[in-house]
Amino acid sequence: MAPRPFAQWGVDLLGPFPPGPGQVKYLIVAIDYYTKWVEAEPLASISSANCQKFMWRQVVTRTSPPQSSTDETPFGLTYGVDTVILVEVGEPSPRLLLGGGNKAVKKDLIDETRQMAHLTETAIKQMIALRYNGKVLKRSLGEGDLVLRRNDIRLPTPGEGKLAANWEGPYRVREVLGKGAYKLESLDGSEVPRTWNMANLKWFYS
Repeated sequence: MAPRPFAQWGVDLLGPFPPGPGQVKYLIVAIDYYTKWVEAEPLASISSANCQKFMWRQVVTRTSPPQSSTDETPFGLTYGVDTVILVEVGEPSPRLLLGGGNKAVKKDLIDETRQMAHLTETAIKQMIALRYNGKVLKRSLGEGDLVLRRNDIRLPTPGEGKLAANWEGPYRVREVLGKGAYKLESLDGSEVPRTWNMANLKWFYS
């Protein structure tokens, strides 16, 4: 029995299967005995180098390195301790000798650590949102404006297929519902079913 999460892994190689995209025909699978967490990756060939790359990419780097958004490791935020690779068990690394191990096992601080990581992640998301929104040009329509609507968000036009036009119309804005939603009508005054978002509309210039 595994004593703790990610302490013991089982690795298996499956195949050959019928070749897929990229000529992959083998599958390498790793499962943690404690949490039953599964990682898998298709391979074109089986070699020791491929197996080492898989374990490093899918197992070690997903649990050990601190994430830039939280400055904490996913493993540490989940279980309150840092992962320790087998090499560090036999030959203590500088991280453990300098007190990193003692700091990691203070489980009474995990709630505070998680809270600080959440605040850091929230601050980064807000910064990214402000930077993105600063470059976005807001568009709004008024009643009576003529618009075109996207032609690829409903059933395709029979007989046209991929050659169908991307936009159709024009239509007239019948009602402004707010938050980028509008009611449309045809030029003859008949109402167009459902509401339409600004993301699916654009101005029509006659």
